[in-house]
Amino acid sequence: MSNGIFQFACPCCGKRIEYDVRSHQARAVKVKDAKVSKDFDALLADQSLERKRLDSAFGQAVDAQKHEKEALEDLFRTAKKKADEDPDDAPPRPFDLD
Repeated sequence: MSNGIFQFACPCCGKRIEYDVRSHQARAVKVKDAKVSKDFDALLADQSLERKRLDSAFGQAVDAQKHEKEALEDLFRTAKKKADEDPDDAPPRPFDLD
């Protein structure tokens, strides 16, 4: 990594990438050794696990969104109730300042 050149491995394809800081150019240098190929059943099992993980994450995000909506509605109701009970806390209107 001398002379402002950074080297790192691409997480997708495994190629070694060199990035020159001065010229702002990147280039792929070398292909990483090929990984041992998996059989079809192993690929299907990996895909199934990944699908379950993503479905779980999506379900958690949906639940969080539903609870967030309920919490915001509850805050709005309490603020509205407080404003109705005590109208003196309202900010002055610009027309009343004249």
